[in-house]
Amino acid sequence: MRRLSLALLALALLISGCRAAATPPSTAATGGARTPVRIAMGYIPDVQFAPFYVAQARGYYQAAGLEVTIDHSDVRDALVQVGQGRLTFANAAGDEILQARAQGIPIKLVFQTFQQLPVAIFAKQSAGIKTPADLRGKTVGVPGRFGATYIGLLAVLYAAQVPADQVNIVEIGFTQAAAVREDKVDAAVGYFNNEPLLLQAEGIPVDVLPVSEYISLVSNGIIAADTLIETQPDLVRRFVSATARGLQETIADPEAAFRDALRFIPELPAERQAFELNKLKQTTALWQSAVTQQHGLGYSDPAAWETTYRFLRESGLLQAQVEVTSAFTNDLRP
Repeated sequence: MRRLSLALLALALLISGCRAAATPPSTAATGGARTPVRIAMGYIPDVQFAPFYVAQARGYYQAAGLEVTIDHSDVRDALVQVGQGRLTFANAAGDEILQARAQGIPIKLVFQTFQQLPVAIFAKQSAGIKTPADLRGKTVGVPGRFGATYIGLLAVLYAAQVPADQVNIVEIGFTQAAAVREDKVDAAVGYFNNEPLLLQAEGIPVDVLPVSEYISLVSNGIIAADTLIETQPDLVRRFVSATARGLQETIADPEAAFRDALRFIPELPAERQAFELNKLKQTTALWQSAVTQQHGLGYSDPAAWETTYRFLRESGLLQAQVEVTSAFTNDLRP
């Protein structure tokens, strides 16, 4: 899932000249009219968004009085737009939210879809990379020094106390699977429900080091503006509740959910559908954790927020202090 550029967010905020004088969507009108809602996903149509597709396809948003647009366009300043009330919701992760709040963008997480960061370091088994310590002296490919993959790599090195300067980090664009396959790098960072599966499907044995096994970072979920939460909490609850139902049903029956998702991924070729269905099945594990068994789907763990914040601050990735508890709420879940 492509991450939104915080540098561009900051620039957009400066250009806008205001913090967040939002005019949120009106509440659902009587007489059957629905409230328009738009959520920016930050990535092209993909099975990782199946819970949203299921909620849309099965009429859960409509039943909640919402006319939902799932926006897959390249909205580079989505977090700014959410903070200003020009966009209802967006899909973002904890590190993005903390950095946005540090820049004065008043947003918070209201439903954490992914309980585990889907990023992983992967390598051919012949490379002998079994633990983060084995990365010392190795060449590790990342798409660039930005986004979830780069943050994930730095987080694993931080947790394992491996200095980043002891690893040769190289930018390879979005060619991680090919770079590992062709031995251009010793390892690469991608999504463990994607690139490693591609290589395994080709018969290439790989070792996978999921970021979530070494450090608990807050992953992606639904964000909303502070103003919207304060003035229209019922609208947020209705959207979150419908999405939660879509999430629950996707976990319960990923094959049926995949059939619904196909309506929203028209470019997906028939020959790739079996791989994508398997990817969805692998992804269902990322939406669940010991925390959700106790608190329910969508719960955001305060301890994970503290870990994310401490990592960002101690790594120099977050320059300003942020009140961590202001970055999320669990009060709007069903």
